[in-house]
Amino acid sequence: MFHMENEAQIMVTTNASIRYLRPIERDTVEAKYSYVLTEIKN
Repeated sequence: MFHMENEAQIMVTTNASIRYLRPIERDTVEAKYSYVLTEIKN
């Protein structure tokens, strides 16, 4: 349950942050966070 809440919190934070980034930075951040989310699941 903790993992789900933690993941949801990360997604909300990421989406809020991405909205303010330039497109170039957005790709980097999305790649970084998808890696982080994968690590959390494992």
